[in-house]
Amino acid sequence: MTNDEKQLEYLVEPGVFKRLCDDARTHGVQPDTCLRNNPRIWKISINGSGSSPTKTYCLNHSEARIGWGHTGDLNEPFEPNEYYQSLGTGNQGTLRYFSEEIVPGDILLCLHSAETIAAVGVVTGDYRYDAAVPQEVLNDYKHVRPVNWLYRDLKLPILPLNDGKQFTLKTVYSMDRFTWGDLLSYIEQSSAKPVVPIVVAGKRKPHVLIIDEINRGNISRIFGELITLIEPSKRAGAAKRLA
Repeated sequence: MTNDEKQLEYLVEPGVFKRLCDDARTHGVQPDTCLRNNPRIWKISINGSGSSPTKTYCLNHSEARIGWGHTGDLNEPFEPNEYYQSLGTGNQGTLRYFSEEIVPGDILLCLHSAETIAAVGVVTGDYRYDAAVPQEVLNDYKHVRPVNWLYRDLKLPILPLNDGKQFTLKTVYSMDRFTWGDLLSYIEQSSAKPVVPIVVAGKRKPHVLIIDEINRGNISRIFGELITLIEPSKRAGAAKRLA
């Protein structure tokens, strides 16, 4: 695929084994969270870093909002006006991600700073345009998505989860270095508490992966370092965990 600057990009997607592990880790999540299977994860900046009345309003009213409201309603049929055409390709891409590519069931990470997450939520509905913004909100924050904010007030470091990379300045973009299973496990290890419980106690069940004819291959080369996870002490949550 190509990015907004028309450069070729290769997306690294989880394989069968990784998807099975994610299913096992997220099995038992409450159905009313509105999560879809294998949700995409998106970073969003709501009125920059730190706290603000706009961000507080969004978190309190189950919303995510971004600016550039003078574009008008981005719902189809959308005719780009002069203001929209004056925006750079990066900002136009942000508006496209927010209005078209994010879908209900995806995950939003609202940043607190370049290195910390403020909140985690699930998108629960389609894009809408709010011509008359609430009094507490900046007057051009008219692009809206409904969100069920599962975690708030986190200030959770992103670097360990994101291969040591900070959030970039772009307002909305896809986070491709980790999955929902990775994120949920990381949050649980941090002892952060959700707004309401999202994991049903005792509901997680064992998962089985059957590999036919594996004896024809080199086991250590097939699994690599994952073979050490046969030992319970090396698994997540154990004292000598490797992942």
